[in-house]
Amino acid sequence: MRTRSYSLACCVAATLIAPSALAQQQNTGATTTVNPPVVETTVVVNTPPPPVIVDDDSRITNVLEEKGKGYYFLGVNYRANIIPAFIINLFVDQGPNIVATSTFGLSFDYRKDHFSIIPGVNFSDYTMSSVLFLQKGKDPSMAGDWGVVQSQLKAIYATVDLLWSVPLVKTGQVDFEFGFAVGLGGVFGNLYNTWVSNTNTGGPQYANPVAPSMPFYQCNQTAPVGGIANGNGTFPSGCNTGDHQSATISKTGPNNGYREPNWFDSPGGSVPTIFPWLELPVLGLRIKPIKEFEMRLQGGFSITGFFFNFAAYYGFENPKSTPH
Repeated sequence: MRTRSYSLACCVAATLIAPSALAQQQNTGATTTVNPPVVETTVVVNTPPPPVIVDDDSRITNVLEEKGKGYYFLGVNYRANIIPAFIINLFVDQGPNIVATSTFGLSFDYRKDHFSIIPGVNFSDYTMSSVLFLQKGKDPSMAGDWGVVQSQLKAIYATVDLLWSVPLVKTGQVDFEFGFAVGLGGVFGNLYNTWVSNTNTGGPQYANPVAPSMPFYQCNQTAPVGGIANGNGTFPSGCNTGDHQSATISKTGPNNGYREPNWFDSPGGSVPTIFPWLELPVLGLRIKPIKEFEMRLQGGFSITGFFFNFAAYYGFENPKSTPH
């Protein structure tokens, strides 16, 4: 009985131990698999920026002006003043074929609704070298009817142009302009008006346009201001007061000759010290290729003859002025 119990215990123990041993053998001989570490990779994709939308109003070439908005420009101008022979011959005979002078200016253009107000300052140079003139309707064979004129006059004017415009191009680059200009200026410098003679006086010589074989010579006798030269009546023909109708002073002198007095001289004379500026009409083109630039090509008639004008301006945008 005891032997049977012992055997039963051994069997139970073997049954319990065998699976455990078998498991240990399986674990000891098994291969262990190790997974590698996961490396995270970031891929950067360059996405192009969205297209920039340019407002048409901000383009430099968009020069179409808005209604009710003011525009400002500052510029310079050059003007050629031309007096043709037919105008000169209204007052004298045998004058030059043309007299040309120059004007330079600085101006400010305020523009709104196709209308420009342009105040400016202009400097005019009326310099002219010595030129022979024959008094209107007088005898060209008489030396006393001739004179030589030389100008050293200049003037500074304050002016204003008033110009209206009509677009020639719908996008605003070219306008046709018309209007007028007024102003007032101060005149300074000298004007010389000297008698001449057919006899050699020792003064400057001038070609006679009517009788080339009989040149004229400037009367170079010195005379007091507003007076008569000593020896009057004994000088060569053309140099005496008796050779000129209603003459009360001797218009003779050396070098540049006799200086005509101006309004402020004593005694006063005929040379103006204040002179008007008048242009009517003013016609031309206004060209504006970009916002910041405009130019003008103009022509017309003024109190001193015909003129041709070129002006160039730099433009300033006015952000405070908005359409109404």
